[in-house]
Amino acid sequence: MSIRQRTSKDHLRELAPTLKAAQTPKALDIPDDPLRFFTRHSTKSCLVDLTPLSTGQSENPNGEAGTWAGPFAGRPNLILELAPALRDRLMPLAEKSVAAYINALRAWWRVMDRAEAAGEVPCNSVRQLSDIHKQLAYDQRMRRTPFTLFLAVVKVVRQALGLKPLFWPSPEDPTPSRNLPPRWQADHLRHALKRSWYAVVDRWRNVDFIRSTPTTLNDEQERLWKNYNLYRCTQIQQRNVRPDHSSITKGFRSNNAFYNAGFSVSEMMKGFFPDGDDIRTAFLLCLSYTGWNPAVLLSLDVRDQFLEDHPKDPERYILRGVKAKADDTEVTAEGLYKTEAGPAFIIDLLISKTAPLRRQLKRQLRGVHAQLAEATDVDAVFKLTERAAQLARGISSVWLYANPNHSEIQWLDDNNFVQAGRRNFLQRLIERLNLRQPVERRLVQMDATDFRDLYAENAYRASGGSILAVQRVLHHRRIRTSGIYVDNNMVRSENQIRFLKLTNGIWNEVEINGQIDPTVLAKISRTGEITSEERARLQDYRDLQKTRMGTRCTDPGNPPPHIDPTFKPGDGKLCGVQRCMLCLEHAIIVEESLDGLAMRCANLRKKRDTMSFSAFMASSFSIELKNTELALSLFDPKTVDQKLIEYAEVAATCGDFY
Repeated sequence: MSIRQRTSKDHLRELAPTLKAAQTPKALDIPDDPLRFFTRHSTKSCLVDLTPLSTGQSENPNGEAGTWAGPFAGRPNLILELAPALRDRLMPLAEKSVAAYINALRAWWRVMDRAEAAGEVPCNSVRQLSDIHKQLAYDQRMRRTPFTLFLAVVKVVRQALGLKPLFWPSPEDPTPSRNLPPRWQADHLRHALKRSWYAVVDRWRNVDFIRSTPTTLNDEQERLWKNYNLYRCTQIQQRNVRPDHSSITKGFRSNNAFYNAGFSVSEMMKGFFPDGDDIRTAFLLCLSYTGWNPAVLLSLDVRDQFLEDHPKDPERYILRGVKAKADDTEVTAEGLYKTEAGPAFIIDLLISKTAPLRRQLKRQLRGVHAQLAEATDVDAVFKLTERAAQLARGISSVWLYANPNHSEIQWLDDNNFVQAGRRNFLQRLIERLNLRQPVERRLVQMDATDFRDLYAENAYRASGGSILAVQRVLHHRRIRTSGIYVDNNMVRSENQIRFLKLTNGIWNEVEINGQIDPTVLAKISRTGEITSEERARLQDYRDLQKTRMGTRCTDPGNPPPHIDPTFKPGDGKLCGVQRCMLCLEHAIIVEESLDGLAMRCANLRKKRDTMSFSAFMASSFSIELKNTELALSLFDPKTVDQKLIEYAEVAATCGDFY
């Protein structure tokens, strides 16, 4: 399949009926289990299994992968007491929100274990919750979210039992502190992502060329053609778009013979589908160009028409997403169709390349539905229903991919859009980039959510510090939200950085130079350092003599002839004329020159008003006035106007005072 240069906006509409039919679950007879049930979220339904809270858990359920806070004992009576309230709360929630509640319950189960280890009565009911449990939660620095989620469920149960509510103040989370990376680092990372994506696009174009013209190829292209041809033949024979390793190597005596013949399963698959690195590169690149939350980009559904022409320019597009945590608020992004690093091109290409994977998932889903129709075992029904929900989610996902070392078709979700097992894709990418960077130019570690913050910061800077611009690009409903966002992510971070630079600069100046120079500190607080060359230039500037106009003179002992034709250099003789605005060779305008320049300007304007026009224009006064007014334009206009008014009044009463 060739890579299109122009996005087709109709293919999603054509696919929608079949995808919806494949994802619509049958009416399943799911057993009524108070500790196991499925949520009813429209797109992210999941199985809620409270059984470990009843039986206890002694080993990490994820094996060595992922983090785990440790074992906890089972509390069957307590979880049965909480189960009805939990069911009501969790039923409409998405998988990520359900996980937050389960994690909160586990954290409190461990708190109760600690209380019992300290001699407290075992807690098997909400009636037995006491201030001891609250204090232990404080002592282990439980965060606000698990504390409040558990307390909200307990409140409902206690109210139903006629008990008094627990008035436990929620712990305060630490003040959020965001230190955004410098703009050059963000640009460097985005350019690296673009190069990686362009390499993917070039690879697929090369595959299309090799497969379309197999007779005019060089040796390397011939080898690749054999790889792609073998993979395609295996797909047809196995009727599987993702054949396993053994099926591909079946005609060879051993794996070594397979590889020695120039074959590679990894190269084969990369020629047809994106792998984990490809899909994460595409995802992060879309994040950087939209400024969306990762959850919004992950929720794009191939059944929906989320790409459309811009109403004022057919060469541009509008990408629409839904922000679920903001009551399904619509968010948009715009761009050019032809931009190969833009979301429209990326998403359209991925959908076309992963269409065979999506058809394979649909076949798997039909198979699961057939098994469900015949399943009688309770555990099998729950397992198959959960598998059906996962497959339906994969079918609708834009972000499908296939990895050589994984037999199943995969897709990005809330848990793996950056993290692949133990490996963090973004961290690995930054580490590789830093290998080629000098020490002082190495990139700091970033997170996927930083792309949104950097996008907002760019809008904030480009607009001259407008919170309204931040509100527009981040699609906040309230300006107050945008104001808090700017304070937490930009202003506070800047102030912290400047404070650190200033305090470090003060102590360094005291230790090294034995004095504090305000000018040096100002430079350090802005850029973080001051070089020896800059110190020397500052000292040279300060060594320059000051004229009566407030300017500095680079050579007061040798005025130009057009300033003073009669001047004869001698021991200690200095320029006596000091018409500095005519001396372009030696005059240097500095901040303290404002008063002298304003005074001279007022004096020259009085001369212009009292002399004949022809005499004034024939003299050097007209040139001096023009130069003086030009020099004053470098200062604040309001301050200059105020100074000119003051000195004009003095000139009117005192005569020629300069």
